[in-house]
Amino acid sequence: MTELTDRVAADGELRFAGLMLVVSVLVLVAIIRDARADAD
Repeated sequence: MTELTDRVAADGELRFAGLMLVVSVLVLVAIIRDARADAD
């Protein structure tokens, strides 16, 4: 039973890490687009 809960916790951490990665990439893209718009 503990092995199952550990696996679920690890899966949750992995999803959270993936979500943070996606968010950071989106923020980076937004910053780059904003910088390009200012440069023009």
